[in-house]
Amino acid sequence: GWLADPLIGLPVLLVAWMALALLWSDPPEGPPSRWLWLWNCLCTLGFFLSTVHLARSPKGGSQLAATLIAAGTLNAAWAIGRFLAAGGIEERMPGWAETRHPILGAAIIGLCLVLAAGRLPLARGAARLWLLAAVAVMAAFIWLTGSRGPLLATMAGCAVLLARLPRRWLLGGAAAAVLAVAAVHVYDPSIIGDFVRHLTERGWSSRLDIWRQSLEMIRTQPLVGHGLTALLPRAKDAFPHNLYLSTWLYAGAVGLALLIAALALTAHGLWRLPPGWERQTLMALGVSGCLMGLTDLSQVV
Repeated sequence: GWLADPLIGLPVLLVAWMALALLWSDPPEGPPSRWLWLWNCLCTLGFFLSTVHLARSPKGGSQLAATLIAAGTLNAAWAIGRFLAAGGIEERMPGWAETRHPILGAAIIGLCLVLAAGRLPLARGAARLWLLAAVAVMAAFIWLTGSRGPLLATMAGCAVLLARLPRRWLLGGAAAAVLAVAAVHVYDPSIIGDFVRHLTERGWSSRLDIWRQSLEMIRTQPLVGHGLTALLPRAKDAFPHNLYLSTWLYAGAVGLALLIAALALTAHGLWRLPPGWERQTLMALGVSGCLMGLTDLSQVV
């Protein structure tokens, strides 16, 4: 009866529609082939349904969360160690294995960080220390990648978590943050300037031009899309750099409607959960993921 649940059925239908769009997709200009994209669709379905199965089984949700946090922390620590050992402190750090791309890696680790932060209030003793260490390691990973979209989206997710804390804690935390910034400025005023420059020196990284070209291409096939093999007419970054535009480009208005409907139903389902840290954590993950999709994520599968 899983597929009868719209929260499960809509994402499955979206991936199935994207697989179907391969029938009329643009001829691939080299690898990956249509067969590889079909395999990607099957893997995405397998991952999604396996996650649903674990989350709905007894104790499966907590075990899944612990596994994701541990994997994210170990991956981040290994990547940071490799980066520092190579002496590349002045460059953007690549991740390792599934996080090797700085932007996608920062998005993956950012979601693991929000998940770990959401479990902090309920943890005690050694478990809380482990989660604090995990958050610190993953935050360092995101910073060293220089990926601004995932950084800001992760911060937004953490802000959602903070909104559940008592007001006196928030005021105390805000005061501590102001004092910390003031202390850093007194110690070395250039640090704050370097931080701002780190976020702004690359400008929009050609995003506006990429989005303009994406919309122009969408206009030629707005309803059913161009399929997963489509590429923008660019020598570099030939994909939309936006989850919503890419869904429209590859799967048309039909795919975009399925994605928006799935996200809206998910938000509605989260809102109906009883108040507590579990709901707050899931909401924070949703906010982070949706914001990451605005500037960085390339496609559903």
